[in-house]
Amino acid sequence: MSAEEIRYEKTDARATPIVRYAIGLLVGTGITAGVCLGVLHAFREMDKKEDPAPPAMAIQDAARLPPQPRLQVHPTLDAAEMRRQADEDLKNYGWVDQSKGTVHIPIERAMELLVERGVPTRAQAAPAAAPAPAVSPSPDAAMVESQKPGYRPGEPSSPRPVEEHH
Repeated sequence: MSAEEIRYEKTDARATPIVRYAIGLLVGTGITAGVCLGVLHAFREMDKKEDPAPPAMAIQDAARLPPQPRLQVHPTLDAAEMRRQADEDLKNYGWVDQSKGTVHIPIERAMELLVERGVPTRAQAAPAAAPAPAVSPSPDAAMVESQKPGYRPGEPSSPRPVEEHH
């Protein structure tokens, strides 16, 4: 290429149209924001006019609480208090039911006793099982009968139990 063929712009871009465009853009943005705020204010005023006044009872009894159960006012603080109480119960001795003589012991002591005495079995925990209360027959007796161990379909149910072999 020769020197005559290389071409470039000999002057800079004019700043006046760029500045005018930027100013127009800022003015347009300001006008749009003003219109949006005006519409928002108009909607708020319409909403205030359409809302009924609070009932007289609500104004007079503002301090009166609704019936139980109520929503928690401070759930985070309530949870922290519950955890603190549980930790206190796990670390200290205390009564569960004083009239029956039932107490709770610290978890560390309970683990020591468990290691010393071993895990209780059913025979140790409940030596005599109480008989089940009598139940009157219900419409679902046939379904319940079919769920008993040793049930054989097609045979009439008898008062004596069917023996199971394991």
